[in-house]
Amino acid sequence: MFRKLRATQVAAAIVTFTLAIVTYGTVVAVPQETSSGAPLQQLAYDSIRDLETGETSTIAISTEPRNTGTRIRPSSNEAIGIGNQLPDPQIIIGPDGRYEVTNVNVYPYSTTVFIISTFADGYELVGSGTLVSPTAVLTAAHNFYDRVHGFALSVSVKPGGVRSNFPTIYGYNVVYNSNYPIGQEPDPTLDYGIVQIPSFTSAGFLGFGTTFDSTLINQPIINWAYPGDKPEGTLWADDTGTITFVTPSLFYHIADTEHGSSGSPIVTSLAWDLIVGIHTG
Repeated sequence: MFRKLRATQVAAAIVTFTLAIVTYGTVVAVPQETSSGAPLQQLAYDSIRDLETGETSTIAISTEPRNTGTRIRPSSNEAIGIGNQLPDPQIIIGPDGRYEVTNVNVYPYSTTVFIISTFADGYELVGSGTLVSPTAVLTAAHNFYDRVHGFALSVSVKPGGVRSNFPTIYGYNVVYNSNYPIGQEPDPTLDYGIVQIPSFTSAGFLGFGTTFDSTLINQPIINWAYPGDKPEGTLWADDTGTITFVTPSLFYHIADTEHGSSGSPIVTSLAWDLIVGIHTG
């Protein structure tokens, strides 16, 4: 058995889909809109995979818009360069701004979970995620699906990481976009997912923030993650980054990240309890 720290190779984006958040057994739609307030056409289906049986079912998601903000979108630390030249998204930009979070039993740090996904052949992936309800962990879909090794048989999450007092919790379903490219390289616009867990309220959970594109530009951000270049399962933060560029499908940031940061939350310094994106790729 070996463990591979999954690379964050390309920027990811959430564009026109409805993000399915599974809470208390109910699927609710997080509405997505354009900067002008006009609703985007949303996908109508997501897929749920039972980790024990391997059975997959399709669920219908409401497409009715319910707010006037723009979409929640994940992010990459790719900085926009000259023309189409983008630097490596696993990069420490200038001096390393990351520091270890030691009070991992305290909210909001307790909401960032350390993920280990185990596959049938013993292959393992590690990554990051966020409790967004007592029964749902938001993460990158490639944290539980690999095009070579398939779907994980087991996904464990530990709020606050290995230094916390919280238990390790095992997911029983994973939820992903029904158009996710199975057997192919991850599509950055669809690389998001939910791990369903038994109800757990002790660590708390983060909400979602929606805002307009113009508000995101130059916004200072905070990222909490479990980077693979640090002791495994330890939580690290970077509050020195900003959002540098916003497109219709994603935003870019310059926070310091490494392997293992995929699926981690991006919040702003103005509202650190509201997720505006997930670092993925």
